[in-house]
Order: sequence, then C-alpha cells, then structure tokens
Amino acid sequence: MSALDSTAHFYALLQFRGRTAAWPAAAA
Repeated sequence: MSALDSTAHFYALLQFRGRTAAWPAAAA
C-alpha cells in the first residue's frame, strides 16, 4: 500500500470512529 493510500485510509477510519462513538469495542 502506498503512503498516500495509507494516509487516506487512516483519515477515513478517524471519521468512521467519530460517527460510531457508540461502538467503542468496534472502534478499538
């Protein structure tokens, strides 16, 4: 995976975790 793809995926995960704060186990 390229660095750009890794960064995009990382930020996507942050946004996903922000929207699913009710699922702490899934976000961990």
